[in-house]
This record gives sequence, C-alpha cells and structure tokens, in this order.
Amino acid sequence: MTDTTRADLTGFQELQPAFTHAEMRHRVFWTGDGPPVLVMHELPGLTPAALGFGRRLAARGFRVYLPLLFGEPGQDDALGSYRALCVSREFAKLQAGVSAPIVDWLRALATDISGRHQQGNVGAIGMCLTGAFVVPLILEPCVTAPVAAQPGAPFSATFRAIGLGRGPWMTQLNVSDADVEQAVLRMRRDGLHLLTGRFEKDRVCPAERLDRLQRDFGERLIRRELPGGSFFNPPHATLTAEYDRARNDPDEPTHKWFEEVVGFLRERL
Repeated sequence: MTDTTRADLTGFQELQPAFTHAEMRHRVFWTGDGPPVLVMHELPGLTPAALGFGRRLAARGFRVYLPLLFGEPGQDDALGSYRALCVSREFAKLQAGVSAPIVDWLRALATDISGRHQQGNVGAIGMCLTGAFVVPLILEPCVTAPVAAQPGAPFSATFRAIGLGRGPWMTQLNVSDADVEQAVLRMRRDGLHLLTGRFEKDRVCPAERLDRLQRDFGERLIRRELPGGSFFNPPHATLTAEYDRARNDPDEPTHKWFEEVVGFLRERL
C-alpha cells in the first residue's frame, strides 16, 4: 500500500468545502484549465497512477476533476478497498444490477462542475470499479463525452486468477437496467456516443461485458479491444497502470488508446 501521508498532489487543488449531496460528502481535487472532465478512480483508490492520468489529461488542455470516492490520496490497495466496499451502502455493497447511492452524488457533482464552467458540457471517465458509472451519468444533460474504461464490476476472483468460473456475472453491470435503458434513450435522442475499451486478455472486465453494452447501445457504442499481456499476466488498467508500464512508446496500444480518448473528449466538449 502506498504511504498516503506522502501522496504527491503537486499541481492539484482541492475544492473547498468538500462536495456534499444527499448526506454524502467527498473531497474533490482538480488540475488544469479547459473543458471539464470528471475522472472516477479505480478500485485500488486515488493511486499515483490515477493522479498521473489526471495530470496527463490536464496537459492536453482539460480541467480534470478527481473525486476521492474512498480511502486517502495516494492509496493503492485493491484488496483493502474491495473488503470495505463489500459492506458499503454508498456503493450498494457492489451488487450487480443496482445503481449505488454514490452514483447520485456523482451525477450531482457533474452538474455542479458544469455550473463552474458556464453550464458547459462535461466529459466523464469511469475506470474498473467505476467504469459503468458513466452510464447513469449520461442521464445528466451536461454529460456529452462518456468513457467507460474496462468496467470491472462485478468480477470473479477465480476467473481473474485461473480463467475458471464463467457465469452471468460476465454480462452484468453495477448499475441498474433502468439506468441503462434511459441512457440509451438519451444518447439516441441527442446523437451521443459511449466510448469503451478493455484489453483482449483482461479477466476482470471480460469481453462478454462489452458484448452486453454493444447489445444495449448498438451504434451508439464505440468499442475498442487492446492487444497485450498473456494468460498468466492479464492486463487491466488501460489508462493508468498499464499506460505507465508502457513508458513513452507512442505505438504502444495504451498510448494510442489514450490519444483516442483525448480526441473523443475534444470533439464532444
């Protein structure tokens, strides 16, 4: 686990006071100038890799808002976070087919961010645990550039480890079917697209989950499958940890994927 007392928040400022909605209160950090993008961190927490992703987006001309959904800045503890969220009411105990209360807080935050930018459009990026959270965020009129990076909940620890344990969980999302249906209607009405991506060998976000999104969103979905990894070392975090491991190779799949995300945001914001 990262020493959270030494979290590097260089370049970030914090909204004051912490954003509160429906009796939920969370800290929000921001950096950069330009069109606003709401980035929701992954299961390990607001890791150094997640903060680095925020800085990279800001360097490309966006104001990036990173809410701290749980833990402390700099935390990198997937197992500890999983245990805590399994009993968390804010996250609906990670139940499949349920939009957790934290989603209402995120929707309110997106609207607040829009107001800070003259009622402007907002991009929304979810990753891993929060990947599918962009779906109910689409119900907010200000959200026009949603990105679901490797939506990873629910998941099977057995399948992640050894590739066994296939089942209904593979097509499920941690948002409600009603929110999915309403998001599809809004996207068709307003001509929007949902950008989604995963690694081909990812066993936290299986291909069946993107198949489900493809069935739901049809031509409104832009789907990407990144090569890389192996059966014994399946990659997962397309925009954070795996990008960092690829270093500065512009031809590496995660770097191409990052450029596509930047282009998607610029076009729609």
